[in-house]
Amino acid sequence: MLPRRPRKQPQQHQKAGYSNPASLVIDDLVAYKRFEKLLPLQSNTIRSVQSGSFLSPFRGRGMEFVEARPYQAGDDIRHLDWRLTARIGKPHSKVFQEERERKIFLWVDLHPAMFFATKGAFKSVVAAHGAALIAWNAAQQGNRVGGIITSPGHHTEVRPLQGKRGVLHFFQQLVQHPAWQHPTKAPSIAPDDTFLRLRRVVKSGSLVFLFSDMRNITSDDELQLSQMARHNDIVLCHIHDILETTLPPAGSYKITDGNRTTTIDTGNAPFRRQYADSFALRSEYLRALCVKQGLHLISLATDADLVQTIRKGLGRH
Repeated sequence: MLPRRPRKQPQQHQKAGYSNPASLVIDDLVAYKRFEKLLPLQSNTIRSVQSGSFLSPFRGRGMEFVEARPYQAGDDIRHLDWRLTARIGKPHSKVFQEERERKIFLWVDLHPAMFFATKGAFKSVVAAHGAALIAWNAAQQGNRVGGIITSPGHHTEVRPLQGKRGVLHFFQQLVQHPAWQHPTKAPSIAPDDTFLRLRRVVKSGSLVFLFSDMRNITSDDELQLSQMARHNDIVLCHIHDILETTLPPAGSYKITDGNRTTTIDTGNAPFRRQYADSFALRSEYLRALCVKQGLHLISLATDADLVQTIRKGLGRH
């Protein structure tokens, strides 16, 4: 009698891994290729499931103007060609066609506060891994991948390229960024022109992912985000560590940045409440900002399952 063939087991979801939670390993980024068919970056049915309530579908790929034709019943009034209508005296509508590809822009924030975590991996490492997951899915769906990698005093702009070549080029620029060699030497402030630079390089109809703890966002940044969101889809991936949400049990703790060591006392009850309230207020501010500007918000903890969190955040269960 022939032996019975073993029943095929259902494929299990593989959890993302960090070879080194405090530094970036390019092989880890390349490994996300196994998830390249996981995220629906093109579909116009993607919806944010973040609580608080804004549900806006992604716009889909960019559209380019083809021609103008006489107005027909059912045409969107926003597509009326007012110049041609005024010249001829009869209403005409603009006709658009979908572009063959969509540009995916990734902003990876590497300011000093991103080189921190008490669980999982540094926020900077999580940001890089999240960008890798998006990059592989974008390339698999025929989109171009590019973006900006920033730290105080250093901006690396990566021109969007298609396919595996574009993904690996972005990874190379990410791994070689100077912030990984000297993460704590620069002051912990975000460059004032970060979003201005991003807005200038992002083409209308693009999908933009922001990977950051968003600790230093300013009113000028809000203005740039608002203008960018008018013609693009923006996903804000808010990266945070559990220690930022609440202090550990009452006691005395030593913390270090690798060079300096200090001690914090968490036994003061009013201070503990104030600390927790501070993070809650910042989270609510980001949620309100996303609702106001029509952005998609994903809350990404440093110790969370990165793949599943982003997948769920984009509305794919």
